[in-house]
Amino acid sequence: MKLEELLIMPTIRYLYSAQLDEVVEGGADIWWLSSSFRKGLKIFDDTYSEVVVGASWPKQWFTVWMFTMTYFFNDYICLFWFSTRSKMPYFHYCGAYVIGICLEYPKTLFKFKLYTGLLDAASSSSFWDVFSHAADFKLHEILLFVATTCLATLFVHGLHIRMVFRACSGRFHQKEEGEGVVEVAPVAKKGGEGEAKRLMV
Repeated sequence: MKLEELLIMPTIRYLYSAQLDEVVEGGADIWWLSSSFRKGLKIFDDTYSEVVVGASWPKQWFTVWMFTMTYFFNDYICLFWFSTRSKMPYFHYCGAYVIGICLEYPKTLFKFKLYTGLLDAASSSSFWDVFSHAADFKLHEILLFVATTCLATLFVHGLHIRMVFRACSGRFHQKEEGEGVVEVAPVAKKGGEGEAKRLMV
């Protein structure tokens, strides 16, 4: 899925933007979205929004490039979030995405040579033939791969690591705050009424 994203994006934006806004910002309870999924969506949205929503257009374009070139991330998740929650102008996204596809050349070249090596290994029954095309890489191709794909992967998954850390630390702080208060049984008063007391421990 590459250039067709430019056609799919406005469709997703039209169909789902309002619903996602209600879920993330308004806390709407949609029956087909579990509470766990909504919480996860909110965490993702907070993390990505920090680097995209309201940012200058060069920073927005840079972020699109990073998500386009990264490894180990689903293109559909990226497309869905940018379509519904990024608030990024459509033509800005188009320009950034087309340039991102061009910058993705080292990643595509690496995949091509890896798959060619896999085919050679399958035909020769030698595992080491998987790496038979590694020597074909030129120095400038290796440098481009490091400067684009490796940098993009570190950037995107660095955001994910920070997201997980924030989520875990947030739950830890909530637990700490709740541990200091203990509810005790009502204390009888004159007239038969009772009043609950909270003790700090």
